[in-house]
Amino acid sequence: MATVKFYNTNPVVTSYTDYYPFGYPMPNRNWSGTDYRFGFNGQEKDNEIYGEGKSYTAEFWQYDSRLGRRWNLDPKGEASISLYACFGDNPIMFSDILGNTIRNGYKYLIDRTEKLITQTGNAKNYYETQYGLSEDMSKKEYIAGGGKRKTWTEYRKTLSSLHGYQKDLAYYNERFEVTQKIIGKWAKKSDFRGGHGRYDESGKVANKYGHLKGNKPLSPIL
Repeated sequence: MATVKFYNTNPVVTSYTDYYPFGYPMPNRNWSGTDYRFGFNGQEKDNEIYGEGKSYTAEFWQYDSRLGRRWNLDPKGEASISLYACFGDNPIMFSDILGNTIRNGYKYLIDRTEKLITQTGNAKNYYETQYGLSEDMSKKEYIAGGGKRKTWTEYRKTLSSLHGYQKDLAYYNERFEVTQKIIGKWAKKSDFRGGHGRYDESGKVANKYGHLKGNKPLSPIL
């Protein structure tokens, strides 16, 4: 993962990091030119405890990226999985932005992009209603009709952003479906934690109360 900033339209890499599964930075494969606060999955780094990238914090957890284990109990714990587990023990398929809800990682991107599409779509509708603009109207035609160059430019930027978000959403939906199929196959082929629970295709623990095929609920396991 890399962080890129733009200075006078020139892209500059300010940091890059290769991670082990739960976010521990690989030695000699990371660099940062700034004191950037965030790391794996956007989690805030808490370097004062163990050192660079070994501990992360969010609203509902503090966890050790070397162990993939949280310090506190999961506030929304599921049956058949340790209350100290992170990302459902599978950070490749799942994300947990705040430390309280396991999700298909692409679902977060889909939700965020849909909000951006709604906001940008509202802005597009405003320009079209207020200034009589349309997607097929040329700049020359709009200005000849008494429109301002600045308004046309802002409208075209809004359109460009909207089309970009729509393209992103199509990609995220495609990857979401692929991930869901992987989750489904994984759930069918192997029991989670030795047969005491399974993930369903929504990324939740299907056996919420621990009663799958006669299995009894387990106490938390580290």
